[in-house]
Amino acid sequence: MPVLRAQVLYYWDTTYTCEMHMKEVQMHSSGWRDDSLLFPYFKRLLWYVSLPVLLLLFLQLTQSTGTVSASSLPAPGQIPASASTDLNVVYDDSLAWENWSWNTSVNFWATSPVYSGSRSAAITYNAAWAGFLVHTSSFSTSPYSALEFAIRPNSKGLSAINVSLYNTSNKPIRVVNLKDYATPAANGWYLVSIPLSALGASNTTITGVQLQDNTGAAQPTYHLDQLQFVTNRTVYDDSLSWENWSWNTSVNFWATSPVYSGSRSAAVTYNAGWAGFLVHTNGLSTSPYDALEFAIHPNSKGLSAINVSLHNTSNKPIREVNLKNYGTAAANGWYLVSIPLSALGASNTTITGVQLQDNTGAAQPTYYLDRLRFVGGGAATSGSTAIYFKPTQCPTYIDEIIKEASAKYNIPRWFYYALIQRESSFNPTSDNGRDKGLTQLGGVWYNGKRYPEDLSVPNDNHKQYAWDMNFDKYGKWVLMSQVTPLTDWFDPKQNLDRFTTGYAVPAFILFKTRYGESDTATWRRVAYHWNKGMYATYDPSNTDYLGLYDKYVSTFKPLVEATDGVWKGPPRLP
Repeated sequence: MPVLRAQVLYYWDTTYTCEMHMKEVQMHSSGWRDDSLLFPYFKRLLWYVSLPVLLLLFLQLTQSTGTVSASSLPAPGQIPASASTDLNVVYDDSLAWENWSWNTSVNFWATSPVYSGSRSAAITYNAAWAGFLVHTSSFSTSPYSALEFAIRPNSKGLSAINVSLYNTSNKPIRVVNLKDYATPAANGWYLVSIPLSALGASNTTITGVQLQDNTGAAQPTYHLDQLQFVTNRTVYDDSLSWENWSWNTSVNFWATSPVYSGSRSAAVTYNAGWAGFLVHTNGLSTSPYDALEFAIHPNSKGLSAINVSLHNTSNKPIREVNLKNYGTAAANGWYLVSIPLSALGASNTTITGVQLQDNTGAAQPTYYLDRLRFVGGGAATSGSTAIYFKPTQCPTYIDEIIKEASAKYNIPRWFYYALIQRESSFNPTSDNGRDKGLTQLGGVWYNGKRYPEDLSVPNDNHKQYAWDMNFDKYGKWVLMSQVTPLTDWFDPKQNLDRFTTGYAVPAFILFKTRYGESDTATWRRVAYHWNKGMYATYDPSNTDYLGLYDKYVSTFKPLVEATDGVWKGPPRLP
């Protein structure tokens, strides 16, 4: 035990007895040599206090420094069992289970590279057959159909890692190779979806998730993100499990190129205006699911040329959304699409069809569709809509800017969180044509931008400015002289200050005075007109924008109010 002894003594001297040791030296130097009366009591007290700490340290050291073969496992009970038995999101910016890894260094707070949120897990195998293992006392897989995660592999590649789940005896059930279940995403990441049936773990109880080296050597660092158990219902993946009810549309379900995953994709061609791709089933309950997901390789018309909807039991569309609002670029021209069922008006209901329809009024060239499915039980896997986002996952420097603005202008943080998540997913470099930055400040025809750009000084009487701000209806509800200048679209502080002074504060005061609604309803109206403009008629039942905004408010508001208390207005300009 020489290594253990050296580490324990260093820990003792530096952590527990540093102050007492210094006092003892001072007493000895002053001539008092009789420490037999005093220091034995100190040392005995320190021993009693330190014994539990030393015991825990011993267990940690024996786990992390011992020699572990490919077949040996950490003993049950080495780390206290988790109190929770329903933690399907195992890791997403933080670890919900326990780290039982061996011969492996794990940093659960890596800030780059990240697939979603603000952190990933950086994993390094320090020896042959080392393993990343996260453990819980008991987890039922019955509600779930797959284990999913994002991985950014090291130079050894995906084939260097085997995946397995543990049974209640803390032993691997069935081992599979990672490369057989991975699909390229963006920026070097891969999305992994392993059916629980492939892992031998359907409708059973498990205690761990393991990713183990299978090369017989140490490995450089790779990164893991969004590790979760999900409920999937596949509609199309190499073959169609529903019925093809498309109209004025040619569909080849056996196209071999391009393909996102598997060996085939669906080639879809709209032969006339308003044509539609429609797949039908007799009835599917959406209760277990959170989102509709698929991969798409668009044609020259782009994502905005297609609307998506689900059909009700009368075989009619429930609610349409535009595809461009939910797509995230992946590899090789593909986009990953994740549309919350709430946005489609289809949460906890029964549906009969999935529809993708032309919205250009003209025929369209071929596009390709792959891995069409319903997903539940975890965070959205495309990274496009983080519907389980928590404010603590917001990048730290952005969160600090939001907190500063909230205090400066007396705006509730939950409103900032909800609107920014809806507009840009907390990406300060968001760029959607004329809409840019954290709050997606618009170009010259939208609110929040100084009008016109060739004016050397603010002019509240300028015709274009007066028109865009709807002064004829509301009066001069915002004054250019009070608006923070904007010199850099992508400076998050400037962007947020510009949005706040040029729109949010004066709009809240205007709408609160004019309509007398509750504070929450007034902020909702502010969000609506930020997206639709001041000339739009307010539609409180709007879903294409307010659907997700409402979802984010329901997430953020209780969390913020638990810390800040209930917001008391009005907002203010400094």
